[in-house]
Amino acid sequence: MLKLRFALLVLTVLLNLEGLAQHDILKERVTIHFTGETVIEALSRLSEQTGYTINYSLTQIPERLVKKNFQNEELREIIQEIWGAEELDYRVVGSSISLIKTGRREKKATDGRIFGRITDAENEPLPFATVGIKGTTQGVITDESGLFEIASLEEGYHTLAISSTGYLSHEVRAFAKSGSATQLQVALSEAVNTLDEVVVEGTSIAKEISLEPIKINTIDAADFRIQSVGAAEMLKIAPGVLVRRSGGLGSAARVNINGLQGNAVGIYVDGFPVEYLGGGYNLNNLPGSVIDRLEVYKGVVPADKSTDALGGAVNIVSKRLYNDALELSYQVGSFNTHRATFLGSKRIKNHLSVTLEGYHNYSDNDFLMGNVRNTWLDSIPNKFFPAQPDSLIASPREDTLRRVRRFHNAHRSSFVQAGLHWNDLRWADQLSFTSNFSSRFDEVQSLSITEGFALFGRTSETVAFNQSLTYAKAFMDETLELRYKGVISNSRNGTDRSNLDKFNWEKEIIERNASDSLDIEQTGLSHAHRLGITYQINERNRLSLNNFYARTRSFRKDKIDPFFEAFGELINGNEIPSFFTKNIASIEWTSDWLEKKFTSTVFGKQYFYRAETAVRTTDGTLEVEDQTTGYGGALKYVFTEHFFIRSSYEYAVRIPTEREVYGDFVNVNPNFSLRPERSHNVNLGITYEKTFEKLFRIHTSLDGFIRNTRDLIWLVPVGTSSQFRNNRQVRSLGMEWSLRVIKDDHSNIEYNLTQQERTYLAFNEEILVSQYPSFIGSPFPNTPTFFHNVQLNLGIKSFKSTLPNIVVYGSWFHVKEFSITDEPPNGEPEPFSLVPVQNEFNLGLGYFSPDTKLNLSFQVNNLTNDLALFDNWRVPKPNRNFQFKVNYQIF
Repeated sequence: MLKLRFALLVLTVLLNLEGLAQHDILKERVTIHFTGETVIEALSRLSEQTGYTINYSLTQIPERLVKKNFQNEELREIIQEIWGAEELDYRVVGSSISLIKTGRREKKATDGRIFGRITDAENEPLPFATVGIKGTTQGVITDESGLFEIASLEEGYHTLAISSTGYLSHEVRAFAKSGSATQLQVALSEAVNTLDEVVVEGTSIAKEISLEPIKINTIDAADFRIQSVGAAEMLKIAPGVLVRRSGGLGSAARVNINGLQGNAVGIYVDGFPVEYLGGGYNLNNLPGSVIDRLEVYKGVVPADKSTDALGGAVNIVSKRLYNDALELSYQVGSFNTHRATFLGSKRIKNHLSVTLEGYHNYSDNDFLMGNVRNTWLDSIPNKFFPAQPDSLIASPREDTLRRVRRFHNAHRSSFVQAGLHWNDLRWADQLSFTSNFSSRFDEVQSLSITEGFALFGRTSETVAFNQSLTYAKAFMDETLELRYKGVISNSRNGTDRSNLDKFNWEKEIIERNASDSLDIEQTGLSHAHRLGITYQINERNRLSLNNFYARTRSFRKDKIDPFFEAFGELINGNEIPSFFTKNIASIEWTSDWLEKKFTSTVFGKQYFYRAETAVRTTDGTLEVEDQTTGYGGALKYVFTEHFFIRSSYEYAVRIPTEREVYGDFVNVNPNFSLRPERSHNVNLGITYEKTFEKLFRIHTSLDGFIRNTRDLIWLVPVGTSSQFRNNRQVRSLGMEWSLRVIKDDHSNIEYNLTQQERTYLAFNEEILVSQYPSFIGSPFPNTPTFFHNVQLNLGIKSFKSTLPNIVVYGSWFHVKEFSITDEPPNGEPEPFSLVPVQNEFNLGLGYFSPDTKLNLSFQVNNLTNDLALFDNWRVPKPNRNFQFKVNYQIF
């Protein structure tokens, strides 16, 4: 295995030395139609249709939508019209086109005007038809009466390109006279055989990312805009991914990627680790309306993220707002669930825009559960006092309740963010400042659902303030790019467990003051910074340097009993500040060669962390630090335009978290000798995609993976408390297959299947080696081994509509049985440790208006009302429930 990894890295480095060949391709003529794509999406579509790679700086991309029909026009002119007002220079090498911004195109003052009406062959008005001036970016959409008006035209003849879905495109030539208006009426013919037209399938930025050498599954939120789902539900459809929760909306979401789970899977928001955003903004409470896409990294996390994920990560990319925009969404559902979101943007000047966005969630989460263990009190004669023969004492008994409703499980969360965004300044291509506030409140049943009782009085609350600064600038004819993002977060997390009466599931008190009272508050101030520098050496080679630095100061304050004994002294824990510092530096070299058939990436990462605490010892303040090196590479080879393979390897590292090192001063002891987790990750996959007779497109991929993890950080019992230790080594091995058949934007079917096993390789501690030798090779607990899912969307054209604006959608999730506890080979798990076979069915109906501004959806989850569906650690899922959502894009 070591020789294979070394050979892969050496081969990748050698292949990065390929030279370049240059030829001119800008005069080729192309026909393509855009109906409102962003500049990135339009360039991606153009690149896919022509087969030429179009390179540009992301920081220079103008924020505009492209609505234009190009008929047999030169590639140079199409690119310029897509880009807009900024004049472009072009550098062509082989099949690669690099765009370089040179200045703003001059526009003449004009006052000509053309107006009119667009109808069908029966003189019925055609709303939402596109009317554009050919050869320019000027264009409008007809209103509900089919009327349009285009002003500010130069005097002279202009060609109007008119198109509408379901009708043949038409061009008409008209004369615009300065100081007057020209009137037109145009009738479009219905497209009888649309297969004779040239149809160009769109390529979103999500698809572009999915084609990288490093395996990245992308989930485009646009595919879910008509559904009543959040980030966690969207993520469930990715192949090789399981998302399990612990109690409904807002509850902790545990992501399993190729056998890795928990803290081994990094969660980012716009490329920034979520743990430095204060805790109020997370995967478990984020509505789908504020998301642009989800990126799922498998086995290898790119160097530009510069963080310490062990080989699996999820990046939540927020929706970008363009110019003047306002979008509102509201969702209501079972269990008194309410979710509201808003996104707004206003362009103040040419270079400045203001944004405001936010969301609010609430749910009682009082769903039904089935076959739940329940403890109750039985009165029996008191045999210990014969003098009182009639006295009774309460004795706990256990039974199973067939149906019971969960209680004390409410969730509430809010988020609001305001931002100022400058672009295309002389000294900055992009400059953004945002400030946000987030809060969440949860009622917590603090003991396991499977124990037969719960503690009623525990609640938790989080409040956070965050400020962020983003800066980007390109230099040296845009061959050198600098990117920076910094975040300052001030957060407060409170846990109140002052009333701990023990209840059974019938809400009967079976024990008063069942545990010690506890009221804890944790405050933290953190600052984190990411700096990235990319140098385009030539058209085929790119070098990237990145560094991530973060430092946190936190206090844990026990308001009831702050004192504890450590190192032979009685210490006030409220006076102990903890400092946690990490720094991850990385270098990455990417190269394209053999006319883009091969793409390769090699990288290295340096990990460092330091934990400091003011616990007094004979030597003073206690400090511990660790540093190590990671490395990896990826290769991609394109056989044809439809088929490619890719492979990757990474020696990955995960730094322990603050809680794992410091403990919680209550139930978890500190462990300052904790080492980072390390993992060797190998991935190999093939991908095939093709469009058949313009009827449908298929996309399929088959991937295999191996993960060998040592120094696994695991919580183990230590007397009456517990401690995180490095006492396990684990191997994950598996494969995943996905198939997607796409007819159009609203009709498709997707199937994902995963087979994996995660088993013990060794135990680090002698006591475990001696006591549990038979566990070597046995399954790792709480890890599903086989699961698959199906997603179906069927678009139906409504009466007298030009769009299929009714969509029926559904999903099926299947998980094979597994155990949540350690079981040796051939062992039989306890009944309440076994998670049975899971089959979850969801069904929905959606509607969107012809202009797509209004979206309505009605959804039924757990259609069969199966009370034997379980989430993480065998926590029951909600019973059958209903969700209704309204989303309206005002402008």
